Amino acid sequence: MSEDVKVRGDAPSLRESLVTVTEADLRAMYHALGCPEGRWITPYRNYYAIDADSSDARRFMQLGRWVKYRDIPGGLSYFSVTPEGIEDVFGWLDDRADRKGLRPYVVSSQWVGDHVERTVLAKSPSGARYAYFLEISDVWPDGFGDWLNRMQPRVRLLPGYRKDGSSQQTSTGSPQ
Repeated sequence: MSEDVKVRGDAPSLRESLVTVTEADLRAMYHALGCPEGRWITPYRNYYAIDADSSDARRFMQLGRWVKYRDIPGGLSYFSVTPEGIEDVFGWLDDRADRKGLRPYVVSSQWVGDHVERTVLAKSPSGARYAYFLEISDVWPDGFGDWLNRMQPRVRLLPGYRKDGSSQQTSTGSPQ
């Protein structure tokens, strides 16, 4: 096969055009990425271990949104989600957030002398404060009111997020 043919007709793009991404596919990719809340949260992982001979592994290969990158002892294979698959997941998450009326907020406060920021999805600034509190409530036993009084968290819409629900940022955080 010549170099020219490889560039114009690479197999992943041919497979992608023939296979439809399903809700189950998106959930599997979402799981592989560590279940991020949205494109504003950097996934902390990108792998999925699965039985190498399973129907799911064959589906991953057929879909073109996964790359098999390693076999491990015991008949398992590691797969990772491709950049196109990651963008599919983030689009799916955007749609879910839009349907629920959620927007990305940055909640910041001082924690034991350190400035701490966290991006959460919520319908309002007060909802963002509470969503942040729920993430740390296991280490703050005195309740939400005490946390609000002591920490005095500040909330703002994520920079680059438009009030119409769209974003000026891609999943990598660079301008479009």
